Amino acid sequence: MLCLKLQTSFNMLLLQKWSLCTLDEGRRLKRREKNRVAAQRSRKRQMQRADLLHEACELLEQRNKSLKREVTDTTPTDLISNHPSLSGFNHAVGSHCKAL
Repeated sequence: MLCLKLQTSFNMLLLQKWSLCTLDEGRRLKRREKNRVAAQRSRKRQMQRADLLHEACELLEQRNKSLKREVTDTTPTDLISNHPSLSGFNHAVGSHCKAL
């Protein structure tokens, strides 16, 4: 009889331990799934940021080329005549040089 009680207690203990293991396993699997989904979202956000930076870089490179082309095509007299505070300078220098 004692052996039967011990066997029953042992079986109950094993069953409880197995139940806890399966419960822990379920929690672990659930946590892994949540982590997998979170990692996917993180990678997606990272790709979106990289795409935005790439687009911004391309726009800035185009703007830089345009500005370099504008500088190359601009002459010093264009700079003086287009500058608001120096617009009268060209006429004053021109009239002064003619007087000499």
